[in-house]
This record gives sequence, C-alpha cells and structure tokens, in this order.
Amino acid sequence: MKRLAVIAIAILALLVVLSACSVRIFMTQTETPNSLKCKFLYFAGTMKKIVPLNEGETLALYISSNLRMGRVNIRVTSPEGDEVLSLQLKKSTKTAEEVAAKSGGFYVIEISSGGASGSFEIKFEKISTQSVMAVAEGVES
Repeated sequence: MKRLAVIAIAILALLVVLSACSVRIFMTQTETPNSLKCKFLYFAGTMKKIVPLNEGETLALYISSNLRMGRVNIRVTSPEGDEVLSLQLKKSTKTAEEVAAKSGGFYVIEISSGGASGSFEIKFEKISTQSVMAVAEGVES
C-alpha cells in the first residue's frame, strides 16, 4: 500500500513537471472573442489569445489592471514571430495601444507573469483601414 502511494505521488509530480508549468490559484476568467478578463489570487504562467488581422488593419487594445502584487506582461507578436508590442502592467494601469498589421495573418497576444495577484482586463478590436479613413473624413468635414 505504501509503495502504491509513493508511485502515485511520483506520477503526479512528473505530470506537474511535464505540464505547461502554469500556476493559477483561485482564478476566475471571462473570455469573449474580443476580450479577456481575469481575477486571481496568484497567477504564474502564460495565456494566449490569437487574433486574425488582414494587412492594413489595426488592432486596438484597451488594457487595465489592478495588481496587489507582482507584474503582468503583455506581448503582441506578428505572424512572422516579431514582437510588435510589449507592455508591463504594474499596480494600477490603464492604457490604450494600437498595433498596425504590416502583413496579414494570426497575431498572438501573450499574457504572462512570474507571479502576480490581482486582476486585469484586455479588450481589443480590429479597425480596418476603411474605418479609419471614414472617421478621418468625418473629422475633416
């Protein structure tokens, strides 16, 4: 019986080591196609959101955080793997950022932390070049 318990613990330890090594304690997560909202007691690891963009479109990001401890990093990479945006969220952050798509494809929003406590929310929308031109024309009138 004791030997069985040792084997079971060894298997569980191996699964933890071989997993994605992401620790989420008491995390509530609300995800829609255009947003990600998380509250957590402790978060260490990485989350990803994939957004398809056409060449010439702009990805608008609206980001807010309320962290009691630690930092959360946000990184956006192009389809080629190039970093096009990098932010570090600290205690209380509220910002809006834009990423212009130089090429079409899947852009990756990566949220990571080495250990944080609190909450963050990321909302994003695709803005086509035609929409930006229409807004600019409306402003000029």
